[in-house]
Order: sequence, then structure tokens, then C-alpha cells
Amino acid sequence: MSDAETEFRQPEGEESPRNARKSRLLFLIAAIAVAGIAVVGGLHSSGVIQWHRWGRIVSAPMRPLEPADVENVSTHDRELFKFSYPANWSIDTQMKEYDPDHFMFIDAPRKGRMSLVVMPLEIDAERMVEVNSARFDFPLVKIHKRTPFDTWGSLEGHGVTLSGEKNGHPFLVRYFGYTDETQGMFVTEFWWDGPASINKEGFELIADSFQFKSMPEISKSDR
Repeated sequence: MSDAETEFRQPEGEESPRNARKSRLLFLIAAIAVAGIAVVGGLHSSGVIQWHRWGRIVSAPMRPLEPADVENVSTHDRELFKFSYPANWSIDTQMKEYDPDHFMFIDAPRKGRMSLVVMPLEIDAERMVEVNSARFDFPLVKIHKRTPFDTWGSLEGHGVTLSGEKNGHPFLVRYFGYTDETQGMFVTEFWWDGPASINKEGFELIADSFQFKSMPEISKSDR
């Protein structure tokens, strides 16, 4: 055996520095993958994000930013209520809680989402806004200001805007509740890109077009 072969031969039972680095890299990749699966599983099991949403979340950065198409609209028309929304927005019909008459999420192509709850009975709208806004806790979001408001489209009720930042960028979420003697609704708007949201006109279209099919002569929305 030559001196060169003797010099570079790896002692039996020991791992070469190159293989050791490779092993550490593979271990790190595996650890990150396991942690990622744990986070995804945790968010899913907690109900924060359902499995069918992950494709949309992962592909979001690759989709172009599109202004809300308010010139062409779609309409969600049910027995109790109806509203219009931008043609390039969509209702998430795959979520397990989806109910076209009572509960849904409406998605913008990017940077925006709205949840809508409609009930055929009187609700405590003020309390719903108070409880949901108080427990708002979203990863990487810091809320700096709370601003009350009392009108959403043609409805008068109870609302609050939470404004702040997400990863250092402007962020805004709005809660609003309305009720009368026979029906109630509660809406949450996520403006992921802040007050100057590219989706602003889409949110306004939904609010302005939303209507109950039957309204009492005297509203109890100020209760």
C-alpha cells in the first residue's frame, strides 16, 4: 500500500468529516420537516387552518395581486339574506363547517378573507364583537389600536376595527354584529395588507350589497 493511500485512508469505525457534515445536514432537514409537520398538524387540529387550505397558503406568494373585480360580481342569494361579491373572489365551500345559509368564508385572491355568520334569531351582537375582538390572537400580529364603528353597509349595529402590523407590515381586522327581533349576523374582515388594502373595494361591495330579505320597521340593533 502506498504512503498516499495510508495517509488518506479513513480509520475503521470512524466517519469522514465529509460524511459527518452530510449526516448533520440530513438530521437538520429531518428535524425541520418534523417540526413543520407538527406545526401544520397543530394548526389543523386546533381548527385554525384546515387541510384543504394549505395548498392555497403555500401557493399564495406565486399568485399575482389582483384588485377586487367589482365591475363583474357574483351573488350569494339565500332565503334569509343575499349579498354580492367580486367575480375574482370565492366562497370556501370545502370547509367542513360551511353552511350556505348560516356560515361561510369568502376569499380574495390574496391578502384578504371574510367570515360571515347569519342566524334566524336574535343574537347578542355587542357581546359577540366584544368577545371575539378581545381574544384575537394571530401569529406574528401586533394590535396597536382599537376603533369602534356602528355601521356596516346599510346595517346599524356594533363594530370594532383592530389595526396594527403583521411581520412589520400594516394589518387590519374588522368585527361587526347586527341583530333585530328575528335575525342576526356577525362578520369578520381580515385586511392582511392594512388600511390601504388592494381588497378594500371588495369588502365594501359585500357590505353595501348585503341585505336581509325581511327587515322590521323598528330596529333593535342599538341593544
